[in-house]
Amino acid sequence: MGNDPSSLFLSDELVRELVPNSLPQSRDERYVGGAVHGRLDRDFGEEEQETLRSLYVSLGGLMELTAKRDASEDGNSMLSAKLRDFARECPILQAGRDLEKYGRAAQETYDSKLARLFRELTDGPLASLYGIIFLVGSSGAEPEYFQTLFYLSRDQRKIMRSLIVDLDPTARQRDEMEQFHSVSLLLEKWQKAVYRAFDEELEVAFRTNFEGAVAERCIEFAEVDRIFYHLVNNAIRHGSDKTLAVQVVESSNGDDLIWLFSNPVSENQAKVLQNFVDGRQSVFEYGIGSESGVGLGSLAESVAHAYGIEAQEQVISGSYAGSSFADGIFRIWFHWPKTTEA
Repeated sequence: MGNDPSSLFLSDELVRELVPNSLPQSRDERYVGGAVHGRLDRDFGEEEQETLRSLYVSLGGLMELTAKRDASEDGNSMLSAKLRDFARECPILQAGRDLEKYGRAAQETYDSKLARLFRELTDGPLASLYGIIFLVGSSGAEPEYFQTLFYLSRDQRKIMRSLIVDLDPTARQRDEMEQFHSVSLLLEKWQKAVYRAFDEELEVAFRTNFEGAVAERCIEFAEVDRIFYHLVNNAIRHGSDKTLAVQVVESSNGDDLIWLFSNPVSENQAKVLQNFVDGRQSVFEYGIGSESGVGLGSLAESVAHAYGIEAQEQVISGSYAGSSFADGIFRIWFHWPKTTEA
């Protein structure tokens, strides 16, 4: 593991200096989430539908299996054995590979919407689930895997429902109901976390002085989660010492939250980023840097939806989101409107 990620933190004052004091909000009502979506009965073929349903059901089984731990040694041993057997038999690994295959096929036929949906489905919690399930199936379950697998399977199902509106209509309806989600839910998952994906480990530190809600509905929280996983996966792919610092800071006027992700980058990635700086290109453009992992168009699109911005380019020109690269540290930040919770 690399250096202490807490060394990457900035003071709240310095975070606020990265961004303007006020951001125009063009929406009359708060963004509820789920603007990027498709339908099983319209956008996917029969084989693709079956894969998506199978994956969703298997993730539900994994959630149920990892939701509770038995306090006794014998009970834990039995649960570990059940989890190992589940990992060996469940179709999650094959389903993930199939989704990636479908995404490549959609890209080759220039079906940009479908390719985007498959990319969103696979470049999130599923990237971490692959490796851990493989380890459990081949070597057995370590105690810390239970909680990690519960979080990952729960988040993947939630993200799938947000992206495919008719995958689980009953749960989707609940997701759309008003229910405030506290920042503590993110702290619970990410504070001093070790994230595993792509045969690597990333040490995450999460700090905030904010104690309120970050989303008003589960479907909105799923979108925040999706952004979070995109940035964590980006950091583990290209960080130089596999550390990431995450901060949430209230804006100067108290209307918004500023999310800041900071990680050291490898020498090769530093050259890629410097080329962006020299060429006046944005890491937020779709297709820019996608092979190297710095393409962050999905983040910019979500922020545009949250603030009612029509042109995605205005997200960057208006400082709703941004990035910097200096002294080997890549920092990326974005705004999200504060909730109306008292």
